[in-house]
Amino acid sequence: TVPRQLVLDEIASGELVELDMGAYPFTDWSVNVDVLWRRGRRFPPVQEWLRLQLCRYRVHEVERCE
Repeated sequence: TVPRQLVLDEIASGELVELDMGAYPFTDWSVNVDVLWRRGRRFPPVQEWLRLQLCRYRVHEVERCE
């Protein structure tokens, strides 16, 4: 399970296929994700991309993503 907005390009290109979950009526899940990091620490590129994506699509924030 991944947030749909993170894979829209892959769905559009056909690289990923969105499953029809109509047969599974209890799939409207809320998933909590906490991201902790030390201020001033530089992330490798992939970790930085993921951190920025999670900040971009946050539903609720405790502290600003910087």
